[in-house]
Amino acid sequence: VIALLELARLFSKLYTNSRTHAKFNLVFLLSGGGKFNYQGTKRWIEDNLDSQDSNLLSDVAYVLCLDGIGKSDEMYLHVSKPPKEDSPGHHFLQNLQNVLKSFYPGVIFEMVHKKINLADDFLAWEHERFSIKRLPAFTISHFNSHKDPDRSTILDQRESVDVGKLSRNIEIVAEALARYVYNVSSHGNLQLFSGGLGVQQDLVEAWLGQLTSQPRATQLLPKDHSLHSNLEEAMSRYLKDVKRTTFKADKRDPEFQFYDGATYTMSAYNVKPAIFDLFLAVAILGYLAVVYLAVQNFHFLYSAMQKLSSPKKLKVQ
Repeated sequence: VIALLELARLFSKLYTNSRTHAKFNLVFLLSGGGKFNYQGTKRWIEDNLDSQDSNLLSDVAYVLCLDGIGKSDEMYLHVSKPPKEDSPGHHFLQNLQNVLKSFYPGVIFEMVHKKINLADDFLAWEHERFSIKRLPAFTISHFNSHKDPDRSTILDQRESVDVGKLSRNIEIVAEALARYVYNVSSHGNLQLFSGGLGVQQDLVEAWLGQLTSQPRATQLLPKDHSLHSNLEEAMSRYLKDVKRTTFKADKRDPEFQFYDGATYTMSAYNVKPAIFDLFLAVAILGYLAVVYLAVQNFHFLYSAMQKLSSPKKLKVQ
């Protein structure tokens, strides 16, 4: 998410100027339900590919998906089908390799080919949603396999992300994209995003703190959550025609059923310590003992007074 927002910011600086506006249009997509077989991406593709009112997917050069690029010196390009020579996907692959070789030789790169297995219940990577629809797509990740346990662990916390490596990897992706978009692949030593046009590491760190400060699981994010508004506002700052769409599961045959997050009220009461109850019990016992003694003494005094007040007969001889 952070990489996508930063890429949108970087390219918006070039696209707002008519002299540096490329001939390609860039579409940025933030989708939900990734852990549920990429439901958000699936519905977005279906609505835009089959819709006559939308031409977003009518002429796509390639689709680039990002999946975990924040804590490693390794980078893998996952593909369902190796790109053909001279295709847009092949040019992006060459640009990515050239950028790494020229400016980031310490990063290990490899292309990983994995065919889509439609018999599996879950897809391995998000780009497979596009590949199923015959759209050229691939995923960049520091995971070399979709089965890596670190990819789905709940222990993937803020401390595990290296801000410096995340910023560097964003620069790598931005340079590779820009070389294809502006057709400057032959300029090996040209670095477009540097200096004032480079990645802002403080902004990356700020977004990282914002996104990791609250749960982002699909079932915990109602449609009116403030996180959605914040992301929409950020994208509107850099992009045109930003739209937020909420999807509902098909009631006839839902693959997954989502529910709004329930809200519960918990009440906490401050109680007296146990020693207070002990003192209270002793006081009550003392009080009852005093009352008991008072009642007994009263009964004794009452009997004595009766004897004293009763008339005595004098016997006279």
